[in-house]
Amino acid sequence: MTSGIDIGAAVLAGFQASFLAGIATGVGAIPVLFVRRLSARSEGIALSRAGGVMLDVIGNEIVPETRARGNETAASFALIAGFAAMILIAGGLG
Repeated sequence: MTSGIDIGAAVLAGFQASFLAGIATGVGAIPVLFVRRLSARSEGIALSRAGGVMLDVIGNEIVPETRARGNETAASFALIAGFAAMILIAGGLG
């Protein structure tokens, strides 16, 4: 028994969101087809912007959602452990 959620509508909404994200990714990739090589500065700017967007999603969407469910300590430790793992992996890769 569902709790008032129309499963079919939820699946359709998920499919639509996924489809739109795929289209947006494709449209965003089109300029890459016309650029042979980015300068080091442009590449650094693009990568830092992408990293900033990922941090924004984590900081404003994922962490508050886990903290709202009563997992404040676990969410904080997981965030710190993930950050430490990224630093160690990046250091290991050189």
